[in-house]
Amino acid sequence: VMACTWSPDSHRLVSAGMDRTLRLWDADSKSCVATLIGHNDWIRACAWSPDGRRIVSASDDLTLRLWDAHSGACVGILTGHQGWVMACAWSPDGGRIASAGWDTTLRVWNAERGTQLWMMTGHNSAVRSCAWSPDGRRMMSAGGDNTLRIWDADSGRHACILTGHRGGIAACAWSPDNRRLASADNDGTVRIWDADGGTQCATATGDDGEGTALAWSPEGRRLALGGQGGTVQLWDTDTGAPLSTLTGDKNWVMSCAWSPDGRRLLSVGSDGTLRLWDADSGVQLTTLTGH
Repeated sequence: VMACTWSPDSHRLVSAGMDRTLRLWDADSKSCVATLIGHNDWIRACAWSPDGRRIVSASDDLTLRLWDAHSGACVGILTGHQGWVMACAWSPDGGRIASAGWDTTLRVWNAERGTQLWMMTGHNSAVRSCAWSPDGRRMMSAGGDNTLRIWDADSGRHACILTGHRGGIAACAWSPDNRRLASADNDGTVRIWDADGGTQCATATGDDGEGTALAWSPEGRRLALGGQGGTVQLWDTDTGAPLSTLTGDKNWVMSCAWSPDGRRLLSVGSDGTLRLWDADSGVQLTTLTGH
């Protein structure tokens, strides 16, 4: 399972897998309620629209697909990337979608019409992750070229480059208060940056190999890092100090996501499972299987 995300109301989940399907889950009953079929290659990423009505998915078949979150019907296909689509993200107002590609580009789409608005170039390696600022004015992209790049979301113009990572950056996240950025690289190093000045605020090194998944908690005080050894490590975002380690996955943690209410944490792994955790105690609540 490559990716996961929560619905805005915290009651549903969606997961994306190498089996070319998206699966919708009821987070309360822990049951799979629908399987979305359409992609013809691995699905790398998925994201729920802010209004809860649609889901976007990104695939190795070079497309993004839009889905009706209630009926499960495919309602649009976005084409343009010339390589695997590695990541996708909705703008906070729901009007635009960003996508990151193996073709070294970051692209922005009109979410209603499915048309491409911008294609941003600058990375010289695959763009593996992307994120919108909470105010919707900026975007961040993370590249295999060891850099983070910040972009103006209205013009598509390049704003700045953040350097310091020694390995390719696998994941990035914007803090809920709009003030900080987080990024994780191939050697498990997490760096926290000032979103305006681009200076580093804190650095933490994980003990689980490559950092493959990164998620900021809704209240902004914790950061979840998933690694190749099958754990999710929680960090204090002010000090960079480790808080706890969630163990259970048998191999790589590919993605993790906090519920919007901050009470639960979801992780998905290369062992084909979804694991739901109590975010405060670290106790595993359930394991979901189906992919």
